[in-house]
Amino acid sequence: MPKKLVRALTAQRTAALQAMLMENHHVALAALAHTMVTDLAREVYYRSGEGGIKVSAKNVAYDLHAADAALEDSRAWQQINAARAEWGERLPGEPDALWEHLLAMPQEELIALLAHCTALTVDGIQSRSGEHCTDALARAVNLDMADRWSATPDGYLCQVRKTDVLQAVSEAVSPAEAVPLAAMKKGPMVEAAGRLLEGKRWVPPLLRQHAA
Repeated sequence: MPKKLVRALTAQRTAALQAMLMENHHVALAALAHTMVTDLAREVYYRSGEGGIKVSAKNVAYDLHAADAALEDSRAWQQINAARAEWGERLPGEPDALWEHLLAMPQEELIALLAHCTALTVDGIQSRSGEHCTDALARAVNLDMADRWSATPDGYLCQVRKTDVLQAVSEAVSPAEAVPLAAMKKGPMVEAAGRLLEGKRWVPPLLRQHAA
């Protein structure tokens, strides 16, 4: 799979994961605690950096958009932006007022804000296929990319080899349906495959790698 496509698909997956973490406060805070514990007790968890869950106070929105500009049209991206706007209205615009505002905030609301901020730092963009430390987060929130992504002509089918298109149709529909497509040129094949895959909830192996 081309490096550019791997980055685009994993950007889509990262946005979906961020959106789900914003709603799953327990998992988001567990991820935050995991990072802090492993950073503060490196003599005990010295190997955690190789494959552990990692968050940091860095918004990765720019990196996600750079990896796939089409992300703006996704439900996850719209959900993230709506949450950002909501918190923007609830928090004071003056930096000097933020501390007192946070001190006065009810604990439940403060936990929701921490989960929101933690989710925005998750970076699951990859340049090649394979396992990633965000797989553990995806399992924890039961992320199913079939709920948030589909193999459209522009978003996937036209960017992969003809054999990959045929494989997708074979898996999602049937091998028999893929046979007539094999003799087509790439353009008509992609369009036909797009129609066949519509509503089938098929995702490439890269987007199902976190499954238990």
